[in-house]
Amino acid sequence: MKANNQEDMCHAILGLSICYRQQKRYEDAIKEINNLNIFLQLLNLPKLKAAAATSHARIFMDLKKYEPALEILWSAYEEIKNIKQLSVALGILENIGIVLYELGQKDLAKIYLNLAAKSMDPENNRLILKHVQKYLNDINTSTNSSSYLVFDLENHAIIERSLGKIDFKNQFILLDILKLFISNQGHIFSKEYLVEKVWRQSYDPAVHDNKIYVTIKRLRKMIEPDYDKPKYIFRAKNGYYLNKSAKVEVSESRAGGAL
Repeated sequence: MKANNQEDMCHAILGLSICYRQQKRYEDAIKEINNLNIFLQLLNLPKLKAAAATSHARIFMDLKKYEPALEILWSAYEEIKNIKQLSVALGILENIGIVLYELGQKDLAKIYLNLAAKSMDPENNRLILKHVQKYLNDINTSTNSSSYLVFDLENHAIIERSLGKIDFKNQFILLDILKLFISNQGHIFSKEYLVEKVWRQSYDPAVHDNKIYVTIKRLRKMIEPDYDKPKYIFRAKNGYYLNKSAKVEVSESRAGGAL
């Protein structure tokens, strides 16, 4: 601080945050990240910005808050992808893969974890590769046999293997979104498209972003056996989609019996 070396000060603040995280002092860790971000708004240090964002995301991952962790990692990737910092980019890809895995999006997680693994120097990244391979092995050996939805068109209901019959009576928006997802399984629908198709309005982020978030949250709470680890409705960088690995059946006349 006496030398007014701002870059060194930023590295020191990041180091403090990492130490606090290791001690599980998460509030202190986030406080230092917020202090660091004030400096980084004024400095052109993309590598350090990406490192700070990754550290911030790791705090949320420790707290099992995977959605905000993913948002931060995407922003970190955008920060770093246009400069030649391969090691930092690979670390971000690894963490994106891990977060997607924890969110239950194993197909997508596999893509990012494989990309990170194949791009790493095996001699200099043995520990990281071992960590990545652990997740890849689990993905390769796991099955999605528990993912099962039956869409009962006649009764406007969903039957989920674990939850049984879920009544969508008077939940027209939720039903329309789910119909869209099921009829285009695996396709990513942007927020703009959802607003225009489902609400039949012109997309305004100030109006609709929160509305979409709340609506998807309600939908997940209805059909996901474990809301914190969704296996049906997934979030991508640019929108939402139905897990392409989920087993889905559309029934014209099913009354809602047990599976």
